[in-house]
Amino acid sequence: MHSSSSPAARGQHKAARRLPLKAFLSLPLQPPAKRDWAELPLDLIVYVLHLLSPVELLLGGAAGVCRSWRRAARDEPALWRYVDTRGYASRCVRSHVTMDALVRAAVRHAAGQCVAFWGDAADDCLVCLLAQQ
Repeated sequence: MHSSSSPAARGQHKAARRLPLKAFLSLPLQPPAKRDWAELPLDLIVYVLHLLSPVELLLGGAAGVCRSWRRAARDEPALWRYVDTRGYASRCVRSHVTMDALVRAAVRHAAGQCVAFWGDAADDCLVCLLAQQ
């Protein structure tokens, strides 16, 4: 364990790397760069939307951010492959939107790629719609 530099030289090297507090405080602060979330690439938007459930997407949420996010939520069938509406009936606070309407919208958005559906209740018409897709 031999070192080519002496302890004094190593201490000077560390001291040279540190900024004095006065110099640090005088550095100009720059505001963070503004971000346009609508300009994110489609694959990143879809990644973020995959973190949400289909019901959350349909009720607004991230799909309500801007036009490009709404378009991604509407036009990306992979987001709608697995539709799980269990436990959302009580969260559906909009009186004019029923769970049946939400499920039908999710199945339409899936564009034939819905692989699995879980729900608290489904009538015969909804089961037929799922089977047709």
